[in-house]
Amino acid sequence: MPASTEFPGGQVAEHTSAEDLLKKFSFDELARAARFFSDNRSLGVGDFGDVYKGILESGELVAIKKLKCKQDGEQKEELENQIKEVGSVSHPNLVKLVGYCCEEADRLLVLEFVPNKSLKFHLSDEEKRSKLKWSIRMGIALGSAKGLAYLHEQCNPKIIHRDIKSDNILLDSDFKSKVADFGLAKIFPEINIRHIPADKKEATIYTDPEISDEKSDIYSFGVILLELISGRRIYESDLDIVNWAKPLMTKGDSINVDYENLVDSTLKENYDQIEMEPIIYCAAASLYSPSPKLRPTMGQIVRTLEGKMPHKELWVVEGTQSASNDDYIAYELKTYTYSELAHATKSFTQGRQLGNGGFGSVYWGFLLGKKVAIKKLNHQDSGQDQEEFEKEVNAVGIVRHGNLVKLVGYCNTNADRLLVLEFVTNKSLRYHLNDEQGRSNLKWSVRMKIAKGCAKGLAYLHEECNSKIIHRDIKAENILLDENYKPKIADFGLAKFFPITNSVTHISSRWKGTNVTYFWKKN
Repeated sequence: MPASTEFPGGQVAEHTSAEDLLKKFSFDELARAARFFSDNRSLGVGDFGDVYKGILESGELVAIKKLKCKQDGEQKEELENQIKEVGSVSHPNLVKLVGYCCEEADRLLVLEFVPNKSLKFHLSDEEKRSKLKWSIRMGIALGSAKGLAYLHEQCNPKIIHRDIKSDNILLDSDFKSKVADFGLAKIFPEINIRHIPADKKEATIYTDPEISDEKSDIYSFGVILLELISGRRIYESDLDIVNWAKPLMTKGDSINVDYENLVDSTLKENYDQIEMEPIIYCAAASLYSPSPKLRPTMGQIVRTLEGKMPHKELWVVEGTQSASNDDYIAYELKTYTYSELAHATKSFTQGRQLGNGGFGSVYWGFLLGKKVAIKKLNHQDSGQDQEEFEKEVNAVGIVRHGNLVKLVGYCNTNADRLLVLEFVTNKSLRYHLNDEQGRSNLKWSVRMKIAKGCAKGLAYLHEECNSKIIHRDIKAENILLDENYKPKIADFGLAKFFPITNSVTHISSRWKGTNVTYFWKKN
């Protein structure tokens, strides 16, 4: 069985050897398959070769690329090795290489046939664009991003496309996107794709002339996002799409969107600005960041388009901290089995219990040598199924702020739902205010620090989150303190996990000998 790797988005790509994936064809076989390369079988003329529709003897429909190259015997062997390396790459959002021919003077690639033409074709006029609903455009953007993220972050060695354009985003019958020609820069390393002759003006718009690493692919992908958002041709009225869109998306160092003039008129009102905002941030960060090093990675773009990373973190200006790849990984919540968490807490022994509240009981435990808090939820009261719970967990999991308790993982089964949270060492504000001795340790400067930190955390929930979060259970028990008395607000996501309690909430809280009942009404 082939090995597999999980990549951004949760899909799995198989890694198989080139011998398993690729078939070597004779020139005669491919000539017959393409009716001897008749013009009525032509799918397109490209910079590296002409593409024809072919039907193999097995009946399989394929695309056959007849490459424009002449090589000697030594180069033939090198080319064959490069083709086999590209052939080992397999991902649902990449056009699959299924075979090749290296015979005398002829070099051909046999590729999967993608039936619904290119993204450029579907954006070429108003009638075609009107059929690309916003949900379809989002799917095309996310699928293309996943394919490119796989090339950059999962392939070893990484593959930089160097020729990303709407011509090379192919669509299947369900409008699922597949990135084409991703291996040509590898097969023909001596050719600088930046200086290919066809459509010179258009080719330069897609490329960043200053760099040639994966950040150049990010720039090109940003142009594709602009095409999806605006429906505009990349060069129109003596102005390229990148310079046309900049004043409609940015103002100074900030994102400031003129939706009326930026968004494709064929979408009319059939889109949600809240849904469109993440893709706009992806485009702006890819194209208008002050330097290439501040552009996001493809993995970060994938996570943003999936709603698993706050899109506003992509926009970084000089002098501020950019989101590193480590930050990106931090947003990837870890899933645990129930037995793993039971083992971490010694089977949820009373000796490990930190507290018992209306939403569930909290225990401490160790996971990979790190101390964590594990909240065992009373999910029977939530009214949520597993899919709804998973969605809310991921929505809460992307919330990151120094004054909020971090969600780091979860367990979601039919019978059990648990949250894994960072462990905050110095108990709660209520504990420290509980008696005169505890209060005497809270100097005024410390109390000011606690108040200010709590306010910052709540302001972030109300004003900075993609979809604002109303805590609904703010109390001294839910203000936890670290060893430096820095406050961290706990339980800010529970109102999302227990929506049926939001109207009027009555939760009993029993923490270590106390029994206090809180009532409040929804605003």
